[in-house]
Amino acid sequence: MFKGFFVLSTRVGDDHMSERVLDVTSVTKRYQTTVPKKVRKIMELTENDSIVWIFESGEIKVRKA
Repeated sequence: MFKGFFVLSTRVGDDHMSERVLDVTSVTKRYQTTVPKKVRKIMELTENDSIVWIFESGEIKVRKA
């Protein structure tokens, strides 16, 4: 199973997205979103896990804490 970083978005200004879109979610008025089932499975997330949000080189990445 994949245990490294999961790229959520491509770099600002890139003309081509090489990443595969797994799902699209909405953001609530409280800025909350749901981690899609496909992503939970790939990242092996369970109910009480924490995730880390990282901004690096124009990309947003998330990984299991």
